[in-house]
Amino acid sequence: NKNLFAGTSLNINLYYQDFKTVYGYSDTFFNGGQSNVFSKKVGARFNFDTQLWNSQNSQGEIIYGADILNDQTVQKLEDGRFWTPNMSMTNIAPFVLAKIDLFKKLTIKGGIRYENIKVKVDDFNTLSVIKNDGTFTKSIPVEGGKLSYNALVGNIGIRYNIEPYINLFASFSQAYSINELGRILRTSTSETIKSLETKPIIVNNYELGATGQLSNWLHYELTSYVSTSKLGATFVQSADRALMIQRSPEIVYGVEGFLHFTPAKWLQFGGSYSWMEGITSPKDDGDYSSRINNSRISAPKVLAYVQGKPIPALSVGFDMLHSFQQDRFSPNAKGVYAYGEGFVPDYTVFNFKSGYEANRNWKISLGIENLLNRQYQPAIAWWAARDSDFINSAGLRGTFMIEYKF
Repeated sequence: NKNLFAGTSLNINLYYQDFKTVYGYSDTFFNGGQSNVFSKKVGARFNFDTQLWNSQNSQGEIIYGADILNDQTVQKLEDGRFWTPNMSMTNIAPFVLAKIDLFKKLTIKGGIRYENIKVKVDDFNTLSVIKNDGTFTKSIPVEGGKLSYNALVGNIGIRYNIEPYINLFASFSQAYSINELGRILRTSTSETIKSLETKPIIVNNYELGATGQLSNWLHYELTSYVSTSKLGATFVQSADRALMIQRSPEIVYGVEGFLHFTPAKWLQFGGSYSWMEGITSPKDDGDYSSRINNSRISAPKVLAYVQGKPIPALSVGFDMLHSFQQDRFSPNAKGVYAYGEGFVPDYTVFNFKSGYEANRNWKISLGIENLLNRQYQPAIAWWAARDSDFINSAGLRGTFMIEYKF
């Protein structure tokens, strides 16, 4: 409703998701097995937008509402053994955001959100998984219960349009997550969830950057960011090579750059570069000399693309992804890497896409992934440092589509 009452619009989004996936076989479980995930999500978002004022040199609006979500998730093996228990999560999160535009130059945004999460966890038994010496961990019965999480998180951002060739922006935002709860529960060493470290992940994000139009045909964007958390969550390998969740303070930082060229109406090309690093203090003693492993810190990447329209009805494009090598850790005395710390070699892959609009109704599209049919492995095949995860990426494959619009 664009005019619910004076100066106020209303948007309501309803959604439902029923999801199931099955993963590959693993011999890390006692007697082996394939894991699956069952998840059902039902939610709604109510979003009000009220115009506070609108004058020649300034505008103000306030956006407010609530997110409501129920998420029921369980992870089991195909033979019926539970890896994580049945979990039912309900979150009712009201929010409010204010936005002010001044002199068509300065934009200021700020808001708060109240997270109110309740989780019901069923009783379960942990799975026996293999250790470094070939034996298996002991299965532990864990008493379930109810968990509650509440937090007030905020965000603020500012953008200053100095000139077309340089616009500066900065922001601070907070993220609140219990996404790692299932992983924490399945590696439990306690017989009751009340004694587990299940605190949520609260991340403070800081961003600073610049964007602009250097000419009619050249656009750029540069961004730097830092994310901090007092209690992050990362999968690591213990001394006996059993996987466990490490909860510790951490800092993640990085930069991204983007260039886009449009030398002619029918031709555009450009590229981007991204780099990130992450450090942590496992003992929470202020020593951040340890790195977050490669399961969360990806290698630097360069993306390049070119797209043309030689005739109005035909578009043709190529893109290239180059992932640099990642050599951030050393193997042990036996030459074996811990989980998440394996050396990752570089690779380059090219893709092709094209489309032809025959008329208003008919369109033909062709896409080809890994155009040169290069044999390479995804990053996880290397950094996981496990034979069972070492697989090749897909070779050359194409998609041909015929579309008809009524």
